[in-house]
Amino acid sequence: MIQSKMHLEPDELIYEGKGRRGHTEIKEILGKRIAESLEALATGYIDIMLFHSAEHEYLTYHEAVNEFYEKQ
Repeated sequence: MIQSKMHLEPDELIYEGKGRRGHTEIKEILGKRIAESLEALATGYIDIMLFHSAEHEYLTYHEAVNEFYEKQ
């Protein structure tokens, strides 16, 4: 079983997760993080992806984050 983790930092979100651009921005960052993990692990899949540094509740439970995980 392959497991990895990723995170979102508030200061990397230009649109602060607000509106359509904010949602797109979050999904793009998370997609990039998965790609980086796949490359670092030299694999084509990850069984479990954890959301690390989840102290920012508004990001942890953000609609765009939930949508992203549901579609992966």
